[in-house]
Amino acid sequence: MLVQNPEQFRNECRQREHQTTIAYFGLDLMINKEGGIRCIEINGHNAGTKGFKEAYGEDFARKRVIEYLASFGLPVSIYGYSNHYDDDRWAAETLDVKLSDIDKIQMECSKQALGMFDLLSEISDVQKTGKSIDGTVGTDITDEDYYKRRASLSSTDLDSFEKIFRSLFFEQLGFRVKAEEMKGLHGVDQAEGIIWANNGNNWVFDEDRYLVVNPNSIEWSTENKLASEILMSPYSLYSCPVFPGQFEPGNKMLAKYLNLARKSKVVLKPIDGYCGNGVVVLDRKKLLNSEGKLLKEISSYLAEPEKYFDDEKIVKNLKVLKGSERILVQPFIESKPFYSSKTREKHNGAIRYIAMVHSEGGNISVHHIGGYVRLAPEPIGDSMDACVANLAKGAHAIPLSERDQNRLKAWVDVVLPHFYKRALRLAACPGLPVNNCLFVEHYDYFYKSPWNWY
Repeated sequence: MLVQNPEQFRNECRQREHQTTIAYFGLDLMINKEGGIRCIEINGHNAGTKGFKEAYGEDFARKRVIEYLASFGLPVSIYGYSNHYDDDRWAAETLDVKLSDIDKIQMECSKQALGMFDLLSEISDVQKTGKSIDGTVGTDITDEDYYKRRASLSSTDLDSFEKIFRSLFFEQLGFRVKAEEMKGLHGVDQAEGIIWANNGNNWVFDEDRYLVVNPNSIEWSTENKLASEILMSPYSLYSCPVFPGQFEPGNKMLAKYLNLARKSKVVLKPIDGYCGNGVVVLDRKKLLNSEGKLLKEISSYLAEPEKYFDDEKIVKNLKVLKGSERILVQPFIESKPFYSSKTREKHNGAIRYIAMVHSEGGNISVHHIGGYVRLAPEPIGDSMDACVANLAKGAHAIPLSERDQNRLKAWVDVVLPHFYKRALRLAACPGLPVNNCLFVEHYDYFYKSPWNWY
């Protein structure tokens, strides 16, 4: 534990739990053969909804999300790129939602900044020479003229231009400019508006002014798969984190973990995975010998995968793992079988479930959007395509049954607030371990009773 003042830290965590926030999550869930539900991972504002169109014939999920955001009665801005406009144009027309093209805003701010820079230079010249101001300075220019003029700036002038541009761009998009720590909002009425920027950029918005869909600490907790697993515990899988350089026969921690897992297959995936890249499913026998010790050759799996595996997808993903910050090793959980009308056979399947969360004064409520099942590309078997279900890797989507939908809804109502309350505490301890957020729950038992410490 790195908490220097537990009493103060506990109070700060409680204060953070009372923030007013909104969040959007794409939960990847598994219903196993025994009917149990587990969270494989939790995704943030980039969790896609395209599987809804394949499963149900329309992407009602994104529509429901935007309708939910508009229900708060605040101005809603959706930041994206022009290729998303057609999908969301209805929202601008019927809900008065503002669709903002990031590329367009950037160009507008760039031209405005260049005009302001030229005007400042003109004023400076007037003060030095006494000549009159050129009335055309600072007016609109074409894109071509803008790039020519910008290319002509010296390095010193370019620095000045960039400062003006950043000031304009930050204000336009609602970025955080002030250096002091953000305190967050503690009431919907304090917010100037709602910002949803599901475009892949990790920008820091001013959370003292806007309700940002997925505040910075919340979004971070979804991008770091180990952090989200700990915060979701005990409803998540238990991983063994390994640095790529520790994937070797001398790693006793990994050997012990694999022996305790007692599953015929294990999953390796990068801590910062995206779209299923780097996910590998291996037979446990590829890692452990009959005595339960790590095989000597595993140290070469990441360096020379083609020597040990014939499957091109395994080889490709092991190379991705080699470049990952850390590797998460997990037991492979077989899902309950789902029937595919395409193959007329049963497949393993993972569920993508979309839900929104609203916190206000310590009360955390869940707004359900819905979900669908992603079926592995191949019927149940031993190949990678029979074990991994990801739309970006060839999986196909089918609707959830009413029974599964009802079960998942009840489960998410319990689990998501549990995760969210812990994730809100992260802002109280930047740079400190995620475990410190969990410490708050055992505060009375441990901190006030030091004889319980070991």
